[in-house]
Amino acid sequence: MTKPREATIKELNELEHLLRLAYTPEDVTFLVQRAAIAVFDDYATGGPGYFGKIMTVVWDGSPGEYIVYTWNSAGKLSQVPQEGGYISGYTN
Repeated sequence: MTKPREATIKELNELEHLLRLAYTPEDVTFLVQRAAIAVFDDYATGGPGYFGKIMTVVWDGSPGEYIVYTWNSAGKLSQVPQEGGYISGYTN
């Protein structure tokens, strides 16, 4: 897996377009400007599953407010449903 990189203008535009389905343009600009956004070009799961580009977005509110996006077979950005939970056996 490559290291993360900053999102391109095109990728940010795709994210903004998707967010406009739920938020006003002003809110979208506010949210995106304050988010931590990284793109991994060749993310792969540990077993059969997913290989490809992902975008991670950590929102301004807290590290627990995040969304992962992938690009579907049509090349459109889509949100990945969160499975929740924690790594088994991990304690802090």
